[in-house]
Amino acid sequence: SDAIVHGRNGEKANMCVSKLLDVEEHVWSPMYGLKGNIDATVQVTMKDGNNRRNLTVPFEVKTGKNVNSNHQAQTALYNLLLSDRYDIEIAYGILYYMETSQTIRIPAVRHELRHMVMQRNTLACYIRERSVQLPPMKKAKNACGRCYAQTSCFIYHKLADDGDGETSGMQGKFDEVVQHLTPTHKEFFLKWEDLLTKEEKESQKLRRELWTMLSTEREKVGRCFSNVVLEEGSAVEDKNSPKINRFQYTFLKDDVTSNFSFMESQLAVGEPIVVSDE
Repeated sequence: SDAIVHGRNGEKANMCVSKLLDVEEHVWSPMYGLKGNIDATVQVTMKDGNNRRNLTVPFEVKTGKNVNSNHQAQTALYNLLLSDRYDIEIAYGILYYMETSQTIRIPAVRHELRHMVMQRNTLACYIRERSVQLPPMKKAKNACGRCYAQTSCFIYHKLADDGDGETSGMQGKFDEVVQHLTPTHKEFFLKWEDLLTKEEKESQKLRRELWTMLSTEREKVGRCFSNVVLEEGSAVEDKNSPKINRFQYTFLKDDVTSNFSFMESQLAVGEPIVVSDE
């Protein structure tokens, strides 16, 4: 049956999901420099009055009941990701709130997306340079007071920027979070922050290969296993393990050549990897 979909300006439309394309689709977009984990990618039939269209859309599910601008921005960016992933125009993203059963369609508005991509680029400049200096504090009591990264942000501002309650804009709340820190903590943090940043810069040089080289080419230099297939029946679930290591799968080389050897790979046991299609 059709569901009522609400627009941001109060308009309503009828929508019916006709096909599920993917669940928890992890999309990397080199074009926009973004990646996201989309709850579901679906095909829908959207009916606006006499206008009827079949669309491919990202479908994002939220457990709360309050419509949030962050949720809308996230869904709008998923429009970009899917557009790049499938090379088609994505007109809307669908946002569904489980507690209220409210369904909202989020259009791909060009000037809004442009602003978000510009913000992404600003952040990317700091990440690329990887100096200890981060963007300035927002000094927004309401936003910072509810922020999930509040503790780590305050600690970083204190140790890396010599920040205080005044420069953070959070006064007593800031001091309460960082009051346990000593000069010894600062010395330790700055030393290891610098060393880890240098190490990360070296590893980042290889990331571009994901977009610029074929898997067979990367395999020749020991940084990839190409043309692997999932061994049927190999999936194992350990319910006692933490979430990140709960499932185990076995992949096999689909076509092993005589000169191939796993021993020549640079990949080490326990190293995180990326599994993707090509």
